[in-house]
Amino acid sequence: MSFQGFLRQSTAVDVKIGPFVDSGDGDAEETGLTIAQADVLLSKNGQTGAQKNDATSCAHAEDGMYNCELDATDTDTVGQLTLGVHVAGALFVRHDWQVVEEAVYGRDYASGATGVDPDWTNAGRLDAILDIIAADVVNIDGAAMRGTDGANTTTPPTAGTIADAVQDEPIEGHVVQGTTGWATALAVYAGPDGPGIYIDSGAGNTNTVVGTDGTEINPVSTFAAARTLANALGLKIYYLEGNSDITLAATHVDWEFIGIGSVSDNVVNLGSQDVSRSLFRNLTLEGIQGGTGRITARDCALQDPGAGATTLHMFAERCGFVDRIEVDTSNDNVFDQCFSLVAGTAAPVIVATGAAGTISVRHYSGGLEFESLSASHNVTWEGIGQIIFNANCNVNANVSVRGVGAIIDNTAGMAALTETSLVNMTKINTECDTALSDMGFSSPRKNVALADISVFMVASSDHVTPKTGLTLTVTRSLDGGAFGAGTGSAAEIANGMYQYDASQADMNADVVIFRFTGTDADDTFLTIHTRS
Repeated sequence: MSFQGFLRQSTAVDVKIGPFVDSGDGDAEETGLTIAQADVLLSKNGQTGAQKNDATSCAHAEDGMYNCELDATDTDTVGQLTLGVHVAGALFVRHDWQVVEEAVYGRDYASGATGVDPDWTNAGRLDAILDIIAADVVNIDGAAMRGTDGANTTTPPTAGTIADAVQDEPIEGHVVQGTTGWATALAVYAGPDGPGIYIDSGAGNTNTVVGTDGTEINPVSTFAAARTLANALGLKIYYLEGNSDITLAATHVDWEFIGIGSVSDNVVNLGSQDVSRSLFRNLTLEGIQGGTGRITARDCALQDPGAGATTLHMFAERCGFVDRIEVDTSNDNVFDQCFSLVAGTAAPVIVATGAAGTISVRHYSGGLEFESLSASHNVTWEGIGQIIFNANCNVNANVSVRGVGAIIDNTAGMAALTETSLVNMTKINTECDTALSDMGFSSPRKNVALADISVFMVASSDHVTPKTGLTLTVTRSLDGGAFGAGTGSAAEIANGMYQYDASQADMNADVVIFRFTGTDADDTFLTIHTRS
C-alpha cells in the first residue's frame, strides 16, 4: 500500500500499478497476469469498492508493473481514491491517490502551471499598486464611515482577534477531504501506520465528533462509532488498545486492524463479516471470516473463541496457534514462520473445512495436528516439531513433510505421505543401524533369534588343545539373572569350533551371557549386548 500522488478530477488517466508478485513465494514477478475491468476495484472516499468504469484490461509494462486505464467517471470524486487488485497467483496490490479539483490541479501540477503570481512577492510592485489605489479613493472620515448605511458600525476586529477565532474553531464541519481543515484533523489521528481511528472497548465513548473522538487520548468503544469517524475522514485503519475485545458488525474490505500493546491485549472476532484483503497485526484473531478474499495476519495469535468456531482463509506470518482453528481450503492458505502456543505434549489443530485446496506451513516450530484432510487436499509442512494426523483424515491426502520432527499417524496409514526430507530419531537410528550392518558392526537385536554363534572349545587338561566330539551344553543369563537352559540348538563344525543358533527367548534381554560346557573341556563364556 502506498500513496501515488494527485489526480485531476473527472479526467481520464493511465496509471501504473504493482508490482505483482507470486502469492506462493512472495517474490517472483508476475508478468503474464490477466487483469480485467472487474478485477480492478475502486473505493472513493472510503466507500465500498466497485469495479472501475473504464473497460480496458490492464497491460503488463515491465518487472510485474501493469498499465491501468481510468476514465473520467473513475476520477469524478474529489478526495481519496483507493485502487485494489487481487488476482489468482499474485499477492494483493493497493494504491492510493488524492483527487483534486481541475483548477487546483492545473495551477499546481499541470504542464506550465502558473503557481503564485510573482507580483504578489514583489514588495516594490505592491507599493506602486497601493499608491495608485490610494490616489483614486476619496478618503472618508472614520466616524462618518461607521455611520454609513450598510457599512461596518463597530470597530473592526484586530488581526489577533481573528487569529484567536480561527484557532479556537472546532475541526468538525471543516473536514472536506482535500482541504486544510481535513489535513489538520488527520494530525490528531496519527498512528504508527498512518492516520487511523483508535478503539478501546472499555472506554464507554460512542460519540463521533471529528477531531475529538476516536483519537489516541479519547478512543471510541464501538466499531460503529469508529466506522462513522473513519468514513468522515476517508481512513481505513483501526488502532485497538486498552485490552479491547470487539466483534465486527459490518463489512471491512481492504482495511487494517492494528493492536497497540502485546498480542494478547486486544481481540478481534470477525463476526462472519467480509474482511477480504484486510490486514490484521499484533492482536488476537478469532471467529468466522466472511467474503472470498484471503486476509493477511502478521504477528497475531489465532484462537478458537470458545463459542462457535474460528474459520479463516489467510496468509499468516509469524502467528501463534493458541488452540484450534478451521481453514477454508477453497482458497490457498499459507502459514509462514508460525508456531505453537500450546505448552506440554498437546498440540494446536488445523481443521480443513473445504473439499479441496492447499495448506502450506513453512518454517514452523512446535506441534501441529491436522484434522479432516480429504484425498484432494495438498499439504506441505516444513519446520521443527511434531506433526499429528487425526484419525478422521483421508489416508490419500497428498502430504509432504520436511525438516526435523516426529510424525504421529493416527490414520490407517497416510498412503500419499512424502517424508524423505524429514529428519527424526527413528530415521537416524535406522540409518545408523544400516551403516553399522554394512560395516559388520551391527549389534544383535533384542528378542530376535540369532543364528551361527561361533564358540571355540579347548581341553581342560592343557587349556590349549582343541576339543572335538563334544555334546555342547548351553545355558544363559538374561540381564544378570541366574543361568538357565538355552532353548536354541548347537552343532559341531570342526577342530574345536562349534555353532549355536540362539532362540528368540535366548535373546530377550539387553545383556545376554552364554555359557558353553562339555566333558573334559574348559567352560567358555560369551557376552552379547543387544539393541532394540
